[in-house]
Amino acid sequence: MHGALWNWLRAIFADWRLPWAVAMHRKGRLAVARRVYLRILARAPRHFHVLQLLGLVALQRRRHAEALAWLERARALRPGDGMVWNHIGRVHKDLGAYELAEAHLSRACALAPRAFEPLYNLGGARAARHDVPGARQAYAAAARLDPKRPEALLGLARLLLESHQLDAAIRAFDQVAERFPQARGPWFGKTLAVALSGDLAHANRLQRLDDEATRLGRRQMFSSRSGRAPWGRGFAQPEWQGRTPLAGRTLLLHAEAGFGDMIQNVRLVPLLARQGARVILEVPSPMLRPLADLPGLAQLVRRGAALPPHDLHLALDDLPIALDITEATIPPPATLSVGAELKARWAARLAPRRGRLRVGLACSGNPRHGNDRNRSMPLATLLQGIPDGIDLVGLQALVRTTDQATLDARPDLQSFAGRLTDFADTAALVQHMDLVVTVDTSIAHLAATLGPPTWILLSYMPDPRWLLDRDDSPWYPAARLFRQDDDWRWEPVLQRVREALVALAVSEGDERSAA
Repeated sequence: MHGALWNWLRAIFADWRLPWAVAMHRKGRLAVARRVYLRILARAPRHFHVLQLLGLVALQRRRHAEALAWLERARALRPGDGMVWNHIGRVHKDLGAYELAEAHLSRACALAPRAFEPLYNLGGARAARHDVPGARQAYAAAARLDPKRPEALLGLARLLLESHQLDAAIRAFDQVAERFPQARGPWFGKTLAVALSGDLAHANRLQRLDDEATRLGRRQMFSSRSGRAPWGRGFAQPEWQGRTPLAGRTLLLHAEAGFGDMIQNVRLVPLLARQGARVILEVPSPMLRPLADLPGLAQLVRRGAALPPHDLHLALDDLPIALDITEATIPPPATLSVGAELKARWAARLAPRRGRLRVGLACSGNPRHGNDRNRSMPLATLLQGIPDGIDLVGLQALVRTTDQATLDARPDLQSFAGRLTDFADTAALVQHMDLVVTVDTSIAHLAATLGPPTWILLSYMPDPRWLLDRDDSPWYPAARLFRQDDDWRWEPVLQRVREALVALAVSEGDERSAA
């Protein structure tokens, strides 16, 4: 009796801070909530709800192994609880194990048939596998189960978007916005659909910088794409939104999104200088050397250094909106700095020319990017598109561990991973290529800016800048786009690349013979 009483008292004592910890958790104060959860668990190590909550904190922090450990302990206590199966399914989905995620989420739906979350997450897992009919069925069931929530309706609209049914997607996002005016998801989805359609003027209007909710949504959109933390720096000076005269004023541009976005948007700096602005540009250190002589730029600052005095500020990534850039007004790519001495050093590091095409390769980008699973591919997959008789050069500064064995097995592929210290080194290397073949990453932007023909391999659902149903780009005259079909497979894309490379090698060989 004494032992049972003690266990009862210990459980009460353990639980008294739980509601407060959950409140902190909901406010995003994950470290605070986790500390309290751990204290509770120390007193009640079989506390099912706390084990689940610790798993969710770890999932939100993207600590997937830790999340699975906590959630498996919870499931061992209550194997018939549908929500713990749901949470484990979410972890597997985050890890890209979509079949395993679907199995767990299907089990969660069976155990908790009246719960919205398992059905909605099942739709997401199926959508990630590009199973459109299956995803549609799960989202529709979730929407019927709880019509007061917008998430499943947004999922259905996204399926239309990802199927390239742009007009239908725009209508669907508008309908969700009408029913749920406080939700940001409809704005996000409609903006992507309109931008993909090529109507940049309309997309600019949707992203008005003088609307606080729109600005917040745009920052969240860039953060989800780039894998970076949301923009949140405060500036004492006002934001320039495209209307205030710039003559005689100093404008600070701060790069907040990915390197590719920076390379694409710095071409707009001369337009500001022509309006009379003194332009300061803040960028991460890998971009300092290539931008050292950017036309129209008064001062270049490393991110993290003290900022010079300025009158106005703007995120570089918002500059196309502030200037209302459309396809008709896109300037040529920027002029980047690649010194002759640096270019000569990289020429000396390359293997001697053998009278063959020299092709630079990039198969993957930032692994934290929100769309990395679709836009990157294994090196072994990319090499399927490269015929024999071509000199290959790896352009990536880092090689993923999953690609190292492939690289080691291909001594004909000259890699400089670990020796490319910044984008100036990469730019100098790129300028020695006859052609660059790359996925959609910063190297695609860099190569297409520098001028060598650049073949960019795109997933079926590309970044909006690449639009749809065309093999050229208004942003980069040097680019040729190779797109996935609606089967989302790389193999047909690489077969087309292979055929084009064979034809190019024959053409180049004929020209050399004629010379």
